[in-house]
Amino acid sequence: MKTLPIFILFLMMTSGIFGQEIVSDIDGNQYNTVQIGDQVWLKENLKVSRFNNGDPIYETTSLFDWWSHVNLQSPDYGTPIQSYYNMDTSLMNQYGRLYNWYVAGDQRNVCPTGFRVPTYMDYYEMFSFVDSNTLDLLDYNDYYINDGVMNDQSGKKFLTNEYWDPGLEGNNQTRWSGLPSGSVDFQWSDEFQYSNIHYFGYGFQNGFWTKDTVSWNMDGVFEVRSKSIHILGDYIRTYPTGRGVGYSIRCIKDNTSNIQEEIKLEPNVYPNPTNENVTFISDKKYLGGTYGVYDVNGKLVVSGQINSTQETINLIDQPSGIYMLRVYNDMFKIIKN
Repeated sequence: MKTLPIFILFLMMTSGIFGQEIVSDIDGNQYNTVQIGDQVWLKENLKVSRFNNGDPIYETTSLFDWWSHVNLQSPDYGTPIQSYYNMDTSLMNQYGRLYNWYVAGDQRNVCPTGFRVPTYMDYYEMFSFVDSNTLDLLDYNDYYINDGVMNDQSGKKFLTNEYWDPGLEGNNQTRWSGLPSGSVDFQWSDEFQYSNIHYFGYGFQNGFWTKDTVSWNMDGVFEVRSKSIHILGDYIRTYPTGRGVGYSIRCIKDNTSNIQEEIKLEPNVYPNPTNENVTFISDKKYLGGTYGVYDVNGKLVVSGQINSTQETINLIDQPSGIYMLRVYNDMFKIIKN
């Protein structure tokens, strides 16, 4: 009688995906968690109405109220705000709250104690663990990733098999349990005005904030943008999204202290694209590590050791093309002109 449960446990362990503890936010909402690789994620969208220090997050009472806080002309622009789809509490209980980016990016931390808002690289690591093809598909550029279509319907591995519109449901192989929570969104138009704001995507779309910002201003409306992750059926994409949009937040377990997080320098490659060399800019944790540069065929073309927080990598002799720089488990796309 015990054979089946033992077999299921064996499958969970060998897949690298584990069930974890239940955690609570400051409002008392409880969340199940799941371990994927070395990461521990909430399995549910955030529902909390306060930051972790007890400060309330302003709750909008209508779409007009939301718009009045994200309008660039408003004195309230930049205020962290939250609400829920269609002002329907039953949807909030099922799908969580919707937040603008100023909640995700706030230093007061909206996640339960011991958890934090994920970065783009946190998502990148999770997707890469589940499907190594992600490394070729989830590289951010100035607009969005190449459609983000992953092989073998990989996006479906992160989605539940219910609540989605027909044909978009997932198999939830990872038990990450993505839901079609929808968003507070804006239609593109020549003018930014209240008539453009609407609820969008319930049943067929979800979007998740990261903490990352993007120095990019496409339309002169939203100014600096931030990165968001979208999983839709077998599609996984990232967008530079206006900070006034309302998306869900998933939290990841924080394995660093608050002090370490504040002084952490996000690794980067500069200049990119490049005509000659690139410089890998990082903090001291990378010192002594090795790096490898791989061409599109997976061939190692350049390797060496990180001896400086600004390590120069010689690409002068390499032909034009796309390369991947690997440092420890971090991957960086390089374009050589």
